[in-house]
Amino acid sequence: MQKKSFIKILVERRIPQILGSYLVAGTSLILFIEYLVNKYQFPSHYPTLALFALIGILPSVIILSYFHGAPGKDEWTKIEKIGIPINVMFITGILFFGDIINIWELDSNVEKKIQEKIDSYYIKFTSNQNYIDDIYIKYDDFDLHFNSNDDSIYSIENSLLEKIKKQCFNSLNVKFLNKRIDIFSNFNPLHISTMDSLDYPYKAYRAGYPVNELSRLLNVEENNVPKVFMDILIYYKKIYIQVKKKYFMPTGAEFVKMGIFH
Repeated sequence: MQKKSFIKILVERRIPQILGSYLVAGTSLILFIEYLVNKYQFPSHYPTLALFALIGILPSVIILSYFHGAPGKDEWTKIEKIGIPINVMFITGILFFGDIINIWELDSNVEKKIQEKIDSYYIKFTSNQNYIDDIYIKYDDFDLHFNSNDDSIYSIENSLLEKIKKQCFNSLNVKFLNKRIDIFSNFNPLHISTMDSLDYPYKAYRAGYPVNELSRLLNVEENNVPKVFMDILIYYKKIYIQVKKKYFMPTGAEFVKMGIFH
């Protein structure tokens, strides 16, 4: 009797077909889990755990397909009775501890973010005359600028600036009351003159705010200097065509661009 080749035995037991179907089903499962992660904010490590589980359980799939892939009823062998439970217990333990480790790491990252949360802001309200030339320049795609041929930009009165500043400052303090967030602003005349002596916000952002000078100005230690400095520019805009007087302020994107972290 002619001895069958190993490859022919595998084909007769339908191992290639079973493994192919397993690969397709496993890939679909991982893609579905990634969809859940992106759509519903499931933990980001779930696709990795699923991939590890599919690879880890592969020995059991191979054993079952080898001994039960051929047509007809087959008896359970000792290899199946011992190997499959061990394989299942092993992969279950790895997945369980892997999930616990990721939860610990997530908790650690959340705690670190809480410790590093932004809890102090310095908001500078200005209508600095020296910034007007820069307002007409487009420094980047998000930079708010105006065409000097269409608009005329000029500073608002100090009294109006102070009124706007106080109203905004009071409103922010009420909104963030009891949230452990400190908000400062340039009310002190020395603060006003010093802050206005700094470069246009975009240039200052690129150069970095002088922390040493700011700590002396605010009379605090360097590590207590507010974490974020934000510049809010307020000017009159006169449109030549409509000859209409309006207030304008930078957009929200501009606020983000001008926030200075250190």
